[in-house]
Amino acid sequence: MHPYVPILIPELNKEHMLLIEQQPFPGRIITNSNCCVSGVALALAPLRDFGLDHIHIVTLQSASGAGYPGVPSTDLLSNTIPFIAGEEEKILRETKKILGTPTQPLCCKISVSVHRVPVVYGHMFSLHISFLQPVDLEEIAMCYEKKNLEFPGTYQLYKDPRFPQARHHLTHDDMRVHIGPITYGGDTRTIKMNVLVHNLVRGAAGAVLANMEWYVQYCGGRHAFSCI
Repeated sequence: MHPYVPILIPELNKEHMLLIEQQPFPGRIITNSNCCVSGVALALAPLRDFGLDHIHIVTLQSASGAGYPGVPSTDLLSNTIPFIAGEEEKILRETKKILGTPTQPLCCKISVSVHRVPVVYGHMFSLHISFLQPVDLEEIAMCYEKKNLEFPGTYQLYKDPRFPQARHHLTHDDMRVHIGPITYGGDTRTIKMNVLVHNLVRGAAGAVLANMEWYVQYCGGRHAFSCI
């Protein structure tokens, strides 16, 4: 992770594109986030104004996230593996970088636990988020609705506690961040939610295309091949 290479998610940190002007090498390089971070960061971004204190992230990552060779099916079938090498550190570092300023990472405590689960696609995250002050659940939900006005279709909110589910809610080209019921997590300073993203789209190919489109727009057509 290079300090002058932006990890770009156009819906939330376009200002990080300023970093490419400071890169000490040719090419104007930008990169996607980790497939989990693509969903986690988008779920957290609208909440920054409420004063984040501590975030605990538990991932349930699908088999396709490990690539085609991936985890041997005999190890994963009817099983959950509570370890993915280097993943916890990567999620922590990238989340702080993306949600911070171009020069300073997010100042917030983050803890991460990762798991590989026997699901073909779709990464699920259980987020427990503590704030510096009490928060109102309606105001929390409203901040996602406001963001949808700026970037239509980014967030899909659910009130049914059984949702979201990868099998029922993800489409083949799904760039949405699916957020299950937002509830208090013990007191009014803590909330919890389940978040679901398509790891092969929002977390991979779709993110590449979104970054390429924004890069070309940012450069006015110049250096268009630098993002491929």
